Amino acid sequence: MPIRLEVSAMKTSMTPSPLADNRHAAAGYARKYFLPYWLNVVLILMKNMIGALLHIIPPFLSKYVLETVLPQQNWNLLIVVCICMVVAPITGSIMIIWENMWGRFMLTLSGKGRADLYNGIQHRPLEWLRHNRIGDLLTRILDDTHFITGMVNGHLGFMLFHVVTIIVGSSILLALQPLLASVVLILWALQAWMMSSYGRQIKRKAADTARHNSVVSETLRELVSGAAFIKSAGQEAKALRKVKECLRQEWEHTSRGIVAEHRVRLVNAVLNAAVLVLMYTAGGWLVLKESITVGSLVAFIAVYNWLRPFGMSMIDMTLTTLKIWPSFDRITEIAFSPAPPHEGVTPNGIVTLEVKGIAFRHGNRAVLNDISFQVKPGAIISIVGHRGSGKSTLADLLLRLREPESGSISLNGTPLADIDSAWLRRSVLCVTQDVLLRSGTILDNILYGSEESEPETIREAIRIAELEEWVSRLPDCLQTRVGEQALQISGGERQRISIARALLRRPAILILDEATSALDQGTERRLLTRLIENMKGTTFLFITHRLDIALRSDEILVMNEGRLVERGTHYELIRHPGIYRELWKEQDKR
Repeated sequence: MPIRLEVSAMKTSMTPSPLADNRHAAAGYARKYFLPYWLNVVLILMKNMIGALLHIIPPFLSKYVLETVLPQQNWNLLIVVCICMVVAPITGSIMIIWENMWGRFMLTLSGKGRADLYNGIQHRPLEWLRHNRIGDLLTRILDDTHFITGMVNGHLGFMLFHVVTIIVGSSILLALQPLLASVVLILWALQAWMMSSYGRQIKRKAADTARHNSVVSETLRELVSGAAFIKSAGQEAKALRKVKECLRQEWEHTSRGIVAEHRVRLVNAVLNAAVLVLMYTAGGWLVLKESITVGSLVAFIAVYNWLRPFGMSMIDMTLTTLKIWPSFDRITEIAFSPAPPHEGVTPNGIVTLEVKGIAFRHGNRAVLNDISFQVKPGAIISIVGHRGSGKSTLADLLLRLREPESGSISLNGTPLADIDSAWLRRSVLCVTQDVLLRSGTILDNILYGSEESEPETIREAIRIAELEEWVSRLPDCLQTRVGEQALQISGGERQRISIARALLRRPAILILDEATSALDQGTERRLLTRLIENMKGTTFLFITHRLDIALRSDEILVMNEGRLVERGTHYELIRHPGIYRELWKEQDKR
C-alpha cells in the first residue's frame, strides 16, 4: 500500500555562515610565507641600506675635493678620492646578486599564493561558486595576482632602496644647510600630500577599470564557449556589438585613470621646477652673503640632484602601486582558507543511508521540507517528481555539497559531518546529465578519479558503457584528444563516459541525476540494466523523469514542491490516484 505523506512547511531561517575577514586572511598568508624566509627579507633590507649609503658617498667626496684636496693641490689624494667615487656606486651595483635572490623568492611566493587562491576557491560553498562569474574569478586568479607579483618583485625592493636613500640624503641636506633643506623638504611634503589627495582618485578609477576588465573577460568567455549556438542562431553581429560595447566602457574608464595620472605628473613637474628655482636662487644668495661656501653649495646641489631621480622614480612607483592596489582588494575579496581535511569516521562494511527530517531553503524560498527515508544497502531507489520539486537539491545534500538547515543525513548511523571527507568523496558518487570533460584524451577522461585501474577493468567498463564501437572509430582510439570543452563529443558519448567512470569507481552509493537523458529509451534501459548487474552491492539512487527504471526499483520516492508526498513500489503507486500515476500517464502519452 503506498504511503502518502502530508507535511506542513517548516519556517526556518537561514543563518548565514560568518564571512572571514579577508584582510586578516591576507595578513595570514603574508605571515605564512614570509616568516620561513625572514633571513632573506632581512638581507634585502640590509642590502638596500648599504646600497643607499654607497650611492650617497660621491656627493660628499665632491665637497671634500673642492674644499680640501684642490686647495692643498694634493694629486695623490685626488686620485684616491676619484677611485672611491667610482668604486662606491659599482659596489652598490654588484649587490644586484641579492636582487636575484629576492626575485626567486617572489616567484616562489607567487606560485604558492596562486595555488592557495585556487584551493580556497574550490573549497568555497557551492552557492558562492554558482553566484560568481567564471571570467571574473579567472581574471583575479591570473591577471590580478600577476600584477601584484610584478609590482612586488619589480618595485618593492627598489621602493625600499629609494626610501632609505631619500631618508639618508635628506639628513645630509639638513646637515649641510638646515634652512635651505627645510624649505626643500616642505615642498617635498607638499608633493607627498598632493600624491595622497590625487592617489585616492587614481585608486578609485583603477578599481573601476579592473571591474570592467573582468566584465570583458567574462563576456569573451561566454561568447567563445557559446560560439556554436551564436553561429547557429545567426547572432554574430549582435555578439560583436556586445564585445564592442564592453571594450568601449573599458576604454572610457581606462582613459579617465590616465587623465588623473597625467594630472599628478603635471603638478609634480611644477613643484620640481619650483624646488630647483628656489634652491639655486637661495643657494646663490647664501654664497654671496658668505653664509655657506661654494663647496657646501655644490655638495648640497649634488646630493639633491642625486636624490631627485629617486624622488621621481618613487612617484612613478607610487602611481603604479595605486593603480595595482585594487587588484589586491579584488584578491582579498575571494581569499578563503579552507578547513583542513576532516579525518572523521570511516563506515565499515555495507552502507545504510538514513535521512531524517531534513529541510533546506534557498533565500526565502523553502526547497525541501521534512524529508525522511531510509535506504538499505544494495537497494535501487527512484526519486521522481515534477521539475523544481527539490530532487537535485536533495542529491547535493547527500553529497554534502550543501548543508541542511535542520534534520540529519547519516551513513550506518554516523552523521555525514562526522564521516571522513576523503572516504565520503570516494564512496558517494553522483553522475549528472551535464558531463564535464577535461582537455586531454578519451582515456584520461574515463580514468578521472580512478587512475590506478587495471587495463582489463578499463576494457570491461568501456564494454558495459557501450563505448567500444564509438572509440574504435576515433582516429587515435582511446588516445584521441577531446580538445578544450570537448565540443566535438555528443551528449550521448559524454554520458557513456561518465557511466564508465562510475563503473571504475564502484562507489558504495551511486546517484544518477538524469545521467542517461541524452540516450534513447532503448539504449538507456539496456545500459542501466548492465550497470546494475555489474555493480552488485552498490546502492542506486535514480533521479529521473523517465520512469522505465522505476519498474526495477525497490522503492519509489515521489517529491512535490520540496515534500516527500508518496512512496512505494511502481505497482503500489500506480493503483492509486496521485502524482506518480499522473507522471506515468504523461510518459505513456509521449
